[in-house]
Amino acid sequence: MDVLGDVQSKDPDTGIYCVKRKEDGKLLKVANLVDDDANERPKVQAYLRTIQSADDMDIIIALGMAKEGFDWPYCEHVLTIGYRSSLTEIVQIIGRATRDCKGKRHAQFTNLIAQPDAQDEDVRASVNNMLKAITTSLLMEQILAPSIQFKPRSQWDG
Repeated sequence: MDVLGDVQSKDPDTGIYCVKRKEDGKLLKVANLVDDDANERPKVQAYLRTIQSADDMDIIIALGMAKEGFDWPYCEHVLTIGYRSSLTEIVQIIGRATRDCKGKRHAQFTNLIAQPDAQDEDVRASVNNMLKAITTSLLMEQILAPSIQFKPRSQWDG
């Protein structure tokens, strides 16, 4: 959070931080689900479940929440650090940023891998899994695109 800017306040009802960005002074709404405690997390999660517009949240810092049980259609950029344990996990995380919503024109997924040695088998496997996940996500978007055709019962052929 220190890299983002200066913490101005923390809402006692929601647990959401207000952080003043260093570059331009813009106020950011930040949900920190990493450095929280058992009393704060339910408040933050309740707030996240009621988000109605992109202006309701700017940044969510999370560990396991991005894998499952998490929906933020306004998310435009997902940043992960380190190896992912499975292809399914990567697809779920990419899905956080690729949900459609009004006003969203861009989605980005960035994975920072700590060890850049391309000879290391773990790095190679992680990069391959990422590429598979991206390809799978793009294919699923095309395959599962809704195609609904309504017909009167009299014209339905079963």
